[in-house]
Amino acid sequence: MSKKCYVVGVCVFCLIIFSYLICLGCAGCITLPVITIEWKKIKDASDCCCGDGNGNLWAAISCIASLVMGLLAFLAWRQSIKARLYTSFENLYASLLAQQRNLFENSCISQTLLKPNPTLTTLINRTSFHFNIEDDQPVTTNFCRCYSNIAKACSGQTFDFPTISQIWNDFVSQLVYRANFLSCFKFLYNIIDTIEASELSDKDKALYMERTQALLNQDELLCYYINLIVSSGGYEQRHLATLRKYNFFKDLVNSDLYKDILHSSIASSLKQMMSSDS
Repeated sequence: MSKKCYVVGVCVFCLIIFSYLICLGCAGCITLPVITIEWKKIKDASDCCCGDGNGNLWAAISCIASLVMGLLAFLAWRQSIKARLYTSFENLYASLLAQQRNLFENSCISQTLLKPNPTLTTLINRTSFHFNIEDDQPVTTNFCRCYSNIAKACSGQTFDFPTISQIWNDFVSQLVYRANFLSCFKFLYNIIDTIEASELSDKDKALYMERTQALLNQDELLCYYINLIVSSGGYEQRHLATLRKYNFFKDLVNSDLYKDILHSSIASSLKQMMSSDS
C-alpha cells in the first residue's frame, strides 16, 4: 500500500468513527472549526439518525461536513507544501545543471591544452604507448581516443584498477587545466548526490537522473566512469550504488564503444561498478 493510500485510509476511518460517535450520543460537547454541538441534546441514536430530531440530525451532518472540509483543507495544504518543495528543488537543480554544463563547455575543456614539453606516453605491462592528442578536440574526446588505442593495442588483456589509474593519471597530469577538468566530475558527483538526498519521490528522482545523464555525451560518460574508478580505489561506494540504482551508465553500456572496447578491456569487478548487468 502506498503512503498516500494509507493516509487517505486513516482519514476515512477517523471520519467513520467520528460519525458513529455522533449518532450514539454521549455527554459533553465537541468544538469544530465550523460548529459546536451540545451532545446532551442528542438523547439516543434514533434522535440523530431518524425520528423527529431533525435539529440534531442537521447538526450531525454539519459536523461531518466540517470534518470533510477540514480534511480537504489539510490535503490542499499538503499539496501546496509539495508544490513548493518541487519548485524549490527545480530551481536548485537548474542552477547546478547550468554550472555543470558551463564547466564542460568552457574553453579549458572544449580544447586540449598541454603543458610545455609534455610526456605523452604511458607504460603498460612494460610497453610504452603514445597519447595521440588533437589540440582542437575536447579533453574528454582525446582521453577516450587514447584509451581506445591502448585497449586495441593490448587486445586480449583486461585492465585492473592500477592499470586504469595509470592510464588516467598519466593523461591528466599533462593537462594545463587539470584542476578544471577534474572539477567537472566533482560537480557532477554533487548533482547526483543532491538528487538522491532530496525529498522527491523515487519516480521523480529517476526522472532527474535521466535528465542529468541525457546531457552527457559518450566521451563524458566514459571519463566520469573512469574518474570514479580512480577516485574510489576500485571499491564499492554509496555513490556507485546510486548510479547503478538509476542505471546511470546505460547509454554507455549500450554503445559500440562499450561493446567493442570497454567490455573486453575492463576487469569484471570494475564493470560491476557501472552496472550490475555488465
